[in-house]
Amino acid sequence: MGDGVTGSTNTPAQPTNAGRSGSTSQADPAVHSKFDKALEQERSSSQKAPGSPTAINTHEHAASTQGTQQLAPTYQNGWTYASMPGVTFFEYEKGVYAYTENGGKTLHEVDNKQMSIMLKNGHPVLSKLTCSVYEVPANLLDPNPGQMSSAGTRWNAQGPRQTYQNPKALDLAMAGYWKEAEIWEAGHGCAGCHIERPTNGPVPNEMLDLNRYNRVALTMKVVSDVAGAKYDPRNPLTIAHMGVSHAMNTPIAPRPAPVEKAAASPPPSGGGPLFPGLAKEEVESAVNSSTSGTPARLPGQNPKTGEGLVKHVTKGDETKAIAHHDNMTFKGIKDAPGGKVEVRRHSANPNAPEGSYSKNNPTTQVNTVKPKLYMLPDGTFKPLSAMTEAEKAAAHFP
Repeated sequence: MGDGVTGSTNTPAQPTNAGRSGSTSQADPAVHSKFDKALEQERSSSQKAPGSPTAINTHEHAASTQGTQQLAPTYQNGWTYASMPGVTFFEYEKGVYAYTENGGKTLHEVDNKQMSIMLKNGHPVLSKLTCSVYEVPANLLDPNPGQMSSAGTRWNAQGPRQTYQNPKALDLAMAGYWKEAEIWEAGHGCAGCHIERPTNGPVPNEMLDLNRYNRVALTMKVVSDVAGAKYDPRNPLTIAHMGVSHAMNTPIAPRPAPVEKAAASPPPSGGGPLFPGLAKEEVESAVNSSTSGTPARLPGQNPKTGEGLVKHVTKGDETKAIAHHDNMTFKGIKDAPGGKVEVRRHSANPNAPEGSYSKNNPTTQVNTVKPKLYMLPDGTFKPLSAMTEAEKAAAHFP
């Protein structure tokens, strides 16, 4: 229903790990020493010639660090990035970065205009400011990073990606949670929130079966396409033609007579069939007889304006009269009084009037926030107190 994530999927170039020098990407200490002396000379020269293009401004470069983070010892003798083979980066002093392409003979400042260095858990991340891409150091990359799936996540993923566009995904990857980072980078923000509920925080890699997640995501995409919803979980800016449905609305198709089951080819991950024990005819029958309830057009969140989906809360309590609520809040909705709208789906309400659909079935209501008005099937809004009983029933969509 929109995932609240900043942009489209970042499909990374498969890294070659060019420019790496050993497992820690260290430069030769002698070169580093020569680099220090040359950089100090340039800094002294810049004090005599304030307009010098090679001058390095300590205050300007202090913006390259985050809080009180320290560069990890792994990088004390320099590091490289896979997209820039042969280029070695150094931290001359805290918050001051430069790089060399020829072993320290020529120095270039990291100018914070085209690119910048920021620390994430001690790792120097290259921020490419002209294209909003973050690149991780080459020493963190695995020689076999995995293969990109059409869901936007990787099959058999190993280690972090070479580049990220989603800051949340970058933070997770640099904290060691690179499997969950895949889900956020692919634009599956809703799923990213939900999988953290059992762990009450980021999910450790050993607890997350990413290949199984890929199979489920791809299956749901296929089912959504078959149902005509045309929902792309990787694109938060599309208008999702979604069927707001509930299991109680979906009739169970009669089970056909048993048929001989053909051998199923394994999915790309190498696992077994997605629906073990079901014949192709059974799956087709279930899909063809399913219903999606009342369709709704629900926008995701626009990362530039913040409009669209701004809140999604799911509540469940079997001891309550209404046991389940699924509430979404949107802002910037045209033609809606006040511009802020709530879309609320809840299970059957036993306190609803006798004979009403809501009493025994789940329903959806659409209402504005201020003033609180409820939407009728013709798209108009009215306060509940001004509605007839028939209008109140009509405002509860199946």
